[in-house]
Amino acid sequence: MKALYLLRRSIDRVETSVFLPSQTEGDVVLLEEGVSSGLSHSTGEVFSVREGSSYPYVSYDEIIEKIFTHDCVIVI
Repeated sequence: MKALYLLRRSIDRVETSVFLPSQTEGDVVLLEEGVSSGLSHSTGEVFSVREGSSYPYVSYDEIIEKIFTHDCVIVI
């Protein structure tokens, strides 16, 4: 199953078991507080809505497209 994680919280406020690669793989989009998080994710790509971030930029239109191309969406 390929999940799309929409990370709204800072990574230090998220249960790390959410990202266990044995359960699912997928991409992460950093939003709101999550944009300032340093995240290492090995089973997918990490994107940011903030231009100039250390992660590739993703527009809101691209996020909508990703929602429909993944099996599930997990908002954290």
